[in-house]
Amino acid sequence: MVGRDLYLAVVHGKAEDVVKMEPKLIKTPGVQVKELIEQNIRTNLPDVDLHRYLYACHGKGIDPVLPLLETAGDQIRVRGIALFKRIVI
Repeated sequence: MVGRDLYLAVVHGKAEDVVKMEPKLIKTPGVQVKELIEQNIRTNLPDVDLHRYLYACHGKGIDPVLPLLETAGDQIRVRGIALFKRIVI
């Protein structure tokens, strides 16, 4: 079972590069990403938890967005926002 307050993100490049980064200051890559997303939500990212993403996916006239992450050396950073265009079949 997964909680609806789970954060989602898209990785520019390989997600494996983010997941397998060496922990810094006892923080795992998962904790680093969570804190990075929370910090950016307070300043310049839309709130991007699972609940809001699913709402945007199924809502009319709403395009879902997620933070776009990348690795830069030994750091994880927000590169921008990934915009998904809903395709109706």
